[in-house]
Amino acid sequence: MKKSVVIIGSILVVGAIAAAVTFFIHTSPSQKAETPHIAVRPPEQKPDPASTEQLELTFQPPGPNAAEPSASAANQTGTDSVSTAKEEDSHVTLGFFDDLVALALANYQPAHSVANPSPRSRLDLSVKTLNMHYGLSLEGLNDGREDMPSARQAILSYILTPNMLDFLFDLYGHECILKAQEKASTTVKRFPGDSGEAESRLMTLEQQKDFFRLTAQKLQDLGKIFKAIGTMDQFSAKVEKYLKLRIELNNAYYTFWGLNDSNAEQAEVDRAASAIKSNILAFDQSKKALVASIVNTAHPEMTGEGDILYIAKWAFRRETDQSTSPKTFEALGTNLITLGDDFSRHGNELD
Repeated sequence: MKKSVVIIGSILVVGAIAAAVTFFIHTSPSQKAETPHIAVRPPEQKPDPASTEQLELTFQPPGPNAAEPSASAANQTGTDSVSTAKEEDSHVTLGFFDDLVALALANYQPAHSVANPSPRSRLDLSVKTLNMHYGLSLEGLNDGREDMPSARQAILSYILTPNMLDFLFDLYGHECILKAQEKASTTVKRFPGDSGEAESRLMTLEQQKDFFRLTAQKLQDLGKIFKAIGTMDQFSAKVEKYLKLRIELNNAYYTFWGLNDSNAEQAEVDRAASAIKSNILAFDQSKKALVASIVNTAHPEMTGEGDILYIAKWAFRRETDQSTSPKTFEALGTNLITLGDDFSRHGNELD
């Protein structure tokens, strides 16, 4: 099974890859031992050194000739097990995924809970939430800078290449699933009590499975959307047209308000009002066309128009500001879908 993980919808994720937002977490402390790391290989190719603000990996994975610990060495330490120390990237660390999982659990609202009295559970986690959160804190993301905008830009440039995304998802994907299982089993939610007072209860096994189900669907949705963006013809041109028409609509409103406030002749005010109507129609058609071009390919199940537009604009900024390639969004999408499949499978196997 390919071990994959998210960084944007973050970063975005991206927020997010990544993105992605927010991320103030309140979960109960776990008493479980740290889960062992699954050994992985580094990518066959390193990211293009010419990438803007490119950072470099500093950890060294074990070489093919690494020696096994001897029996005498094991006896000296009082144990016959090898070290379970985890390898991690020096800029995207295990702390990031710990924070990301905690954020997801904080935004999971079980059915019939205080935060969600309805009979259907919810995962109130969006790319906008992720992006806002990592605009305030780069928890687990390190580039050694104090300036937040510059640090975010450097981290995104570091992450957003196809090879680096493949590498990070392979390195941390399984670890993220294990961390989600560990934290879900100790997460407390508030429910109405028999006495009328709210009670704190650990999430049940069924609720933990439900969390994995919803997380899997969210990852698959985001993956399909990013993959659709990465393979779409003239994606940037469609977003650029949408943004241009939004500016024209705003200007039409400003013109109307200005004429109205200056007691202009009624004929001028009427023309300005007609211009607003024309701009609204053009803008609405452009927005619907952009969303449809993504939805008709991705077919998301739990992501609405607002989130799709937010993702499209985020991806457009990455293309224009950081020269992120369509292949990068395609790679991000593919890895998110795989991680979603793994979350779904793991949730079904919980007992």
